[in-house]
Amino acid sequence: MKKLLYMLLLPLLILSCTAERNGSITGQKTEVCGEIAMAEYPAVRVLVGKEAAVESLELWVFDEDGYFLERAVASVAGNTFTATITSSPVPRIIHFVANYTLLNPEAWVGRNQKEMVPSFAVEDTQETICMWAKRSYVSVAPNQNLGAITLLRNMAKFGLTVGPSQTSKLYDVSFALYNSLNKGTLAPFNPAIGDFTENVVTEPAGAAFAAAGAFKSAGEGNYFYGFERLNSVLSGASDQVACLIVRARYNGSAAAYSYYKIDLVDANKVRYDVTRNHFYKMHIAQAKAPGKSSVEAALAGAAANNVALSGEMQTFPSFSDGTGLLTVDHTFMAFINNESQGEIKASYTPAGSSETSNGLIRVIRVEGDAVASATHNGNGTIALQIKPKPSSGTLTSDVIIGIEGNPDLRRIVKVVVRNAYEYESFTANNIAMPGNVQVAATQGAALQIKAKLPEIFNAGLLPITFKVFTENFYPSAGGMLYGIEGGQSVYKYIVTSIPANREIVLDFKSNKAASAGVITVKMNYFGDKAITVTNP
Repeated sequence: MKKLLYMLLLPLLILSCTAERNGSITGQKTEVCGEIAMAEYPAVRVLVGKEAAVESLELWVFDEDGYFLERAVASVAGNTFTATITSSPVPRIIHFVANYTLLNPEAWVGRNQKEMVPSFAVEDTQETICMWAKRSYVSVAPNQNLGAITLLRNMAKFGLTVGPSQTSKLYDVSFALYNSLNKGTLAPFNPAIGDFTENVVTEPAGAAFAAAGAFKSAGEGNYFYGFERLNSVLSGASDQVACLIVRARYNGSAAAYSYYKIDLVDANKVRYDVTRNHFYKMHIAQAKAPGKSSVEAALAGAAANNVALSGEMQTFPSFSDGTGLLTVDHTFMAFINNESQGEIKASYTPAGSSETSNGLIRVIRVEGDAVASATHNGNGTIALQIKPKPSSGTLTSDVIIGIEGNPDLRRIVKVVVRNAYEYESFTANNIAMPGNVQVAATQGAALQIKAKLPEIFNAGLLPITFKVFTENFYPSAGGMLYGIEGGQSVYKYIVTSIPANREIVLDFKSNKAASAGVITVKMNYFGDKAITVTNP
């Protein structure tokens, strides 16, 4: 009898769960209440205007497995709210969403919270900020108090203060936020673990740059608001990081305006991500020189507060801050052959001296998983212990080199450990290799080799030599060097900069009618390529 009862109960339970997810929620409607609390911006003490306004509040109710059941619109009075939802003796998950309206909630019934909530992206209304919180309840009783709900804003706040003009040398200072995204998600979500996790930066798909706002005077009370950005992963010269542009008159109230780019970096010049509900308060104590002549020039150049480590400076092996010159022989290194060791050559020349002072060079720190250790020998050579090459993927480290007693003079050397790079495309007479390419059996027949570099190939690995081993062809234009290696004729093309469209194009002609054979192409960091030539 007991077995039969269990068998009857099981389909009833399944039917009950299915009914809920299709919109038939069991239980009576009841009024619930609670309090609204604002999550503090780190380092901010006073909330102003839009960042404290709750003009609407919705409760999105999910079952204990995270499937959407219903939406309730709350009545808000001061810092309290009331709403009518369906009571439940079983657990419920409630997402509290402020200043956003869920359209057609019936269409979302039965959808999982992990699919539903992260799909919403909102733009800046200039009036309010969307806010969110998530709470779980073991049940929802009639007239239950849901407690104090701490709402998390989906935007970050930016401010700027400046020291007195006598010491800062800046007059009539204003600022604006640039390279901020035009929209952000309602809630933070970590897809790696499938959970709503605070302080996880969540960029929405399809986001573009927002138009920069008008400049605001520096000082308390003037702020900008922007959506989340993964600033810390952007390091290339072409990466447009979120930043402040400062407009000021340098060293006199009658001077012309100049413009400075201010990076969001910590004391170690490590770039911050832009994280929701955080306050980024920048302070300028002193400017050392005039800025750029225009906003565009400032954006294209290095950050004034992060010059030595900014992405724009990393392709230059030498950098001077006015007190000395720090030079490294590489700014980017790639190890593809399972090397266990490597080295960086560095030199430091104090301003006004013709002699190096390499004893002042220090390895500030090593970040990442490609380099086990970096040790300076005291005379400019930094020995690297390299981690073993992974079977797939890439290991990456930043070796940060600086000068003792000078926190502003530093260089980053990026090190990657990986398998050989692959050409994005490699063709001979427009035939993809490996393959056979037909060349007419006449002297002077044309052969064109094209090799397209992948986007991930870094210009810091240049110069690099593209070698073509052949006895039957010769270059039809200048720019290549001839040599003998391993008893074979080789034509060398030195790549000193990333070519147009990232494509190396070399034209050859056959030096005899019988030009059939195999041409071998070699270039450091890439696998060898073979071109099989046939004469029809």
